Amino acid sequence: MGEIKKTHKIPQRKNIIEALYNWISKPLSRIIVKTSLTPNQITIISGIFGIIGAHLLTCHSTTNLIYAAVFIQLFTILDLVDGDIARVQENSTFFGRILDGWMDMHLQACIYLFSGYFQK
Repeated sequence: MGEIKKTHKIPQRKNIIEALYNWISKPLSRIIVKTSLTPNQITIISGIFGIIGAHLLTCHSTTNLIYAAVFIQLFTILDLVDGDIARVQENSTFFGRILDGWMDMHLQACIYLFSGYFQK
């Protein structure tokens, strides 16, 4: 497996929130790139975290809302990691782009819908 090189282009994030997520995801990308995980597998793992987080939004408990926030943050961070790994390993595929976009779009919709569900 390749390593993240200084010359490799990881896109610059456009605002302070994206820069913060990038600051968290970059070291994680350096660790994960040394494993046998593929970007598509990371996308699936991030999706599982997103599904768990979205589901926890429907549980009427403050503790579950905190857990939901943690799982949704993990979903967001791993969403950055999968793209970074694909670029570093130079194995970005059409299927991977479709899977990543589909997962992002549907989970974000679930998160918005389920967060409204908590309101009584």
